[in-house]
Amino acid sequence: MKEKTDPLKEAEDIAKSFNKEVRKKGKPIFRRYPLSFALLSIFGFAAVIYGFEGIIDKIEYLRDRPYLVLLTGLIVLSVTGTIYKWLQNKELNLH
Repeated sequence: MKEKTDPLKEAEDIAKSFNKEVRKKGKPIFRRYPLSFALLSIFGFAAVIYGFEGIIDKIEYLRDRPYLVLLTGLIVLSVTGTIYKWLQNKELNLH
């Protein structure tokens, strides 16, 4: 009988193996240029925030209701945090 696989678990395993390989090759570069990577990371984060702000500004309904955007963001963070804790507990129970 074929065992049922969890697609999220498979994706996570692939990501873990990918990250392991990147860490092996990436650590020397990060150590040599820590400031460059820190600045690039900050720029990337700021660009994403600025892009989201631009998208929200183009949607009149959201532009006129900043508290709705804030509330939606807080709800999304809360839900993702709950899912993260649930998945973490589920993984701990499997080992």
